[in-house]
Amino acid sequence: MTIKEPQNLTPVVTCPYCMHHECIPLYSNVYDRLKISTKSWSFLSCKFCKAAILSPHPSRQDLNRYYPNDYLFTTKKNSTTINKLTSWLAYFFFYRFLRSDVTKNLSPNCGTGHEKKKILDIGCGMGNLLRKAVKNGFDAYGIDFSKANIVQVNTIPGVKAYHADIHQATNLFPAGSFDIVTAFHVLEHVVEPVTLLKQCNILLKENGELAIEVPAIDSLQAKILRHKWITLREAPRHLTVPSKHALEIACHAAGFRKIVIAPGRLFDSAGFIALSLLPYSAEHFQNSGINWPKFARLLSAVIILASLPWVWFESYICKRPATIILHAYK
Repeated sequence: MTIKEPQNLTPVVTCPYCMHHECIPLYSNVYDRLKISTKSWSFLSCKFCKAAILSPHPSRQDLNRYYPNDYLFTTKKNSTTINKLTSWLAYFFFYRFLRSDVTKNLSPNCGTGHEKKKILDIGCGMGNLLRKAVKNGFDAYGIDFSKANIVQVNTIPGVKAYHADIHQATNLFPAGSFDIVTAFHVLEHVVEPVTLLKQCNILLKENGELAIEVPAIDSLQAKILRHKWITLREAPRHLTVPSKHALEIACHAAGFRKIVIAPGRLFDSAGFIALSLLPYSAEHFQNSGINWPKFARLLSAVIILASLPWVWFESYICKRPATIILHAYK
């Protein structure tokens, strides 16, 4: 699926993380891995915080057209037997573990008193995190821009989900509503990340906690794979790819008092390597009617397993992980 490219693209003049004006060319000739966009995209690098910034970029109104219906993990009803098999294997060995330990780790550390803690997942997708949150005793809420996702998430017992743009969160809930706000792989999709972080701060109670996960442009993967790194090839859906320093600056600007950064899940980082080497192994192509992506998907599983020692090395020895999880406290 390709689309008619919008003509009104916006050039970047200020880094959206640190607000500095000095941005230099980083990579050009970056192409959308999903082939929804056929044009070449370019990234700048902020000279101060080292964040990567897509420039020029589509307007907020035009961004939705670059997201396919199967952008997130899904199994279509008309999938073939091999599609169903590979999707089941992907779910069993990979997707079901995503975010599985997040709420368990967060629950003792936030909020006040002994009341049931409230969690909001911004960009909740298919509700994997919220399902775990309910099991761990949270009062769980979610928002997502996909109406189909929200219909699915609202079938999960104990979860209340809303179809809304992520920038509308403060219109849906009063200030100080939540003990925890999460936003996993969301920040890189927004035009103004600091504005989103400020909204998260407003929604949190005193001593509340924000947990986000993002790819890191200062990782070894990004350095080695350069413009072929899958996170950059998410252009134009990825508008920025922050560095650890950029995240710290943005969170302080948003009013958070304490920030802790840790490596993300190793399987996430290994998945980046597999998708960089085999972009056709993505779920989007699994249901495209093309035959060989089905086998590319199986091969990508082998690459993920083979990459685990490397991503452990880059994450814990070199301290330059491909994904980072940030905890920020109000």
